Amino acid sequence: MAMGVGLVLGIQVPRNFHLPFLATDIKEFWDRWHITLSTWLRDFVFMRFTRFALGRKLFSDRVSCACVGFMLNMTLMGVWHGITLDYIVYGIYHGLLLAGYHVFQQKSSFYKKHRRERWFKVVSWAITMIAVFFGFALFGGYVFG
Repeated sequence: MAMGVGLVLGIQVPRNFHLPFLATDIKEFWDRWHITLSTWLRDFVFMRFTRFALGRKLFSDRVSCACVGFMLNMTLMGVWHGITLDYIVYGIYHGLLLAGYHVFQQKSSFYKKHRRERWFKVVSWAITMIAVFFGFALFGGYVFG
């Protein structure tokens, strides 16, 4: 709707969601969900933090640096929505999901062996959707409310 109103007013509004519920992992979900906020946070928080931390050798490896970057990035995203327990826990939760998935992706021989197989993608999609929907419960205040 926002894109349509923007076009009527002669304003090119960027697409903000692109089939996020088809994502087969949490990284892909965030590439498709709230694209303008996700992209801004990635470019101005995650990338700058990791570049700074790696340049000063604050971490022994890139995976650890990325995990801390995910936590920082997503916690900030939670705070951006509001300084309440629900939003902050939501951000931390997604930071943990992204960090955990990144470690799994980088270190797991099981992932590397099966990631292109259809059954793996289906199972990965189901796990991702369960994790995302639980996150929505956190965001909506249904867990702590």
